[in-house]
Amino acid sequence: MNQLLNERIAVTAANPNLKHYEDERKQFRWEDVESTFSWHTTGKINMAYEAIDRHANSARKNKIALFYSDDKRDETYTFEQIKNQSNRFGDVLRKLGIGKGDRVFLFMPRSPELYFALLGTIKVGAIAGPLFEAFMETAVKDRLEDSQAATDRNDAFAAFADSA
Repeated sequence: MNQLLNERIAVTAANPNLKHYEDERKQFRWEDVESTFSWHTTGKINMAYEAIDRHANSARKNKIALFYSDDKRDETYTFEQIKNQSNRFGDVLRKLGIGKGDRVFLFMPRSPELYFALLGTIKVGAIAGPLFEAFMETAVKDRLEDSQAATDRNDAFAAFADSA
């Protein structure tokens, strides 16, 4: 273990975003970062907008935002693609009557669709709750009952798939 503590991984990117970590860390100021977010001027925050949409509405719209790989799929998604997919999911939730303050639980494996659903849920102002396959039936039931969830319905995902 001690051997790993001092191990340095060589830079492999030809043109990395962060050239000199230590120099950047010394110069970093939260005030500079905060001014780039919409909530700095509006006083309101929507994390889906801050994480995806503001980039999708800029010159970065075609930049890869998500790399996904599993046994069956190797995919990439741009900021614009994630914005469009999460908007689609948000529209499905609205059609089901889900809105601001409602609680929506997502019972899905980690996949691009999970992120689309999470971001779409946030965009409509609902509260997203994760549920994982490792949870036992009683744990899932307790979480849904305790939270007064608006939906954990699979019909949202079916409608999302049908809207393609």
